[in-house]
Amino acid sequence: MGSISQDSSHQVREEPTVYDSRAFSRLQIFKQGLVLDLFLQRGLFWERVRQLRKERGIAASVQLPPEAAESWMEPMRLLPSDAPEYPGYKAAASDKVDFYRFANRWREDIGSILSAVLPDELRPFLDYRVAEVHYFYNREYLITFCAACVLYNPPETKLREFARYHDPPAYPANSLPESSSLTTKHVEMRMSAIEERSIGNEELRQQQRFYESLLLKIDERLTPQGIDLRSIIESSSAV
Repeated sequence: MGSISQDSSHQVREEPTVYDSRAFSRLQIFKQGLVLDLFLQRGLFWERVRQLRKERGIAASVQLPPEAAESWMEPMRLLPSDAPEYPGYKAAASDKVDFYRFANRWREDIGSILSAVLPDELRPFLDYRVAEVHYFYNREYLITFCAACVLYNPPETKLREFARYHDPPAYPANSLPESSSLTTKHVEMRMSAIEERSIGNEELRQQQRFYESLLLKIDERLTPQGIDLRSIIESSSAV
């Protein structure tokens, strides 16, 4: 009895396995804490939000924020009600001046709130010197979330939903620039699994002492062979 061949065009699409990176989990905890402070009207985040609302005359409504645009060719849509109307991507640059001036000030206001409350491990999100693409996307998602906290108050029964607003989405693991090309295409990751860690002064001194000791040992072995390690290092650094 012959086997029945299956038409590949009718195969069921395999659902990807989605993993949360440690960075994504920390971001979730951070966002949940902000939403709780916003709901209870306490802490530094609430004070900064309350101050900005007062300065801009914003009357926050109690609701989940509307879905924000995903297109990076368009500006952030989560703006106060008094924002100038966006003339469209194809409009002349002169027609966009008022809108972008308003939007830039708004982003600066949101950025100042985040700068005041971000923990050290999440601070690279706002560092515009970081060139990696995933940092750019994470920054945009976080800024939009913070804008939502200024414009809206979380409903009492939807605090978790509010905290998940505009989370960075999951992407195929092998599409990240630092991922191996051997990664299966059915695995997706929320935020990069590879993180940059800042080095403390004591940790930096320990590394310095280690490499100095290592160079001394290398020099001890090379000197009897008539090789001057110091001159090699100096000549290579001068190139």
